[in-house]
Amino acid sequence: MSRRTAWTVTRSFVMVAMIAACTVAAGQSSATDAAHDTEPVRVAAEHFLRVFDNLEWEQFRAMWAPEPTVFFPFDAVPDRATGKAAVEATFQRFFDQTRATRPGPPYLHLNARELLVERYGDTGIVTFMLEGSGGRVGRRTLVFVRDKNEWKLVHLHASSAGQP
Repeated sequence: MSRRTAWTVTRSFVMVAMIAACTVAAGQSSATDAAHDTEPVRVAAEHFLRVFDNLEWEQFRAMWAPEPTVFFPFDAVPDRATGKAAVEATFQRFFDQTRATRPGPPYLHLNARELLVERYGDTGIVTFMLEGSGGRVGRRTLVFVRDKNEWKLVHLHASSAGQP
């Protein structure tokens, strides 16, 4: 093989390798961008807040993963609720009591502020604050997981703190 032919073959090989590397990098970039796209998580969180605000029981139940956990902000429920049955039992009591004592819908008048949505692959984390009563602020964390292209709520942490 002549020197010129060897150079042409080497240059062609390098060009093909560079094109392949760029194609792989572009594919990874698209996959990475999709893995960090927060819009589907935001939509799921906003839907959750809307059905919760309106106390739409069946839609509310459908938002949860099969084995969720919840830290409720209620003094009567100081421990973590684990599993769908425990979570639903506490929320069902809350829904019934709220419907009986408040006009609505909406019943809760949830006004999420400082909503922050983060996504880590198939996990989405949403944090926000709610106006509380008695000088308190409600703090909420929702953890979603993607299951068959649906975002399901796997954990809710609800607490409150005094405002300075």
